[in-house]
Amino acid sequence: MDHSQPDEPTPPPARPDAPAGEQPDVPQPSAQPAAKKRRSWKTALLVVASVLGVLCSGTVGYGLWWYNEESKPDRSAPDVVVSNYLRALLVERNDVQAGLYVCESAALKEILDFRNDIVNRERTYAISIRVSWSGLAAADEASGKSVQTTIRRSITDGSESDKSTWKFAVVDEGGWRVCSASRVP
Repeated sequence: MDHSQPDEPTPPPARPDAPAGEQPDVPQPSAQPAAKKRRSWKTALLVVASVLGVLCSGTVGYGLWWYNEESKPDRSAPDVVVSNYLRALLVERNDVQAGLYVCESAALKEILDFRNDIVNRERTYAISIRVSWSGLAAADEASGKSVQTTIRRSITDGSESDKSTWKFAVVDEGGWRVCSASRVP
């Protein structure tokens, strides 16, 4: 059995101009290809992260714009703003929301007294009163427009109800807003 060692690689022949005893140039393994691979992965990762950042920023921006458009109070027409104001004031009883539909120099004491009367009756008699309105009719006025409507309030069990006609003055201040409310005799 032959136990010979495998052939070892033989060094390249010596250069004729090399001094005696000097080793011939042997190419050393280079770290350069691995560094290039790392650099190309870093570049690819940077590009992907940048694209994802731009997409996420755009998506967040669009989402905020959409939310703003959807949650903006609708003050597009006189009758719409009066209906939204009545809903906020008399049904939801949310003064902050109702304030979104009111002009800066509003005279709304009479409608606020009407709402307070409803609240007091509910508390005094331990009942629940439902408020509704119908027939929103807009008309031109010298200082803007007016909207007239009939407001009905009724006890939720149906035992009693009343109705009254109201006139609302509205002005366009970057969207229609309620400036006054008065009961029509």
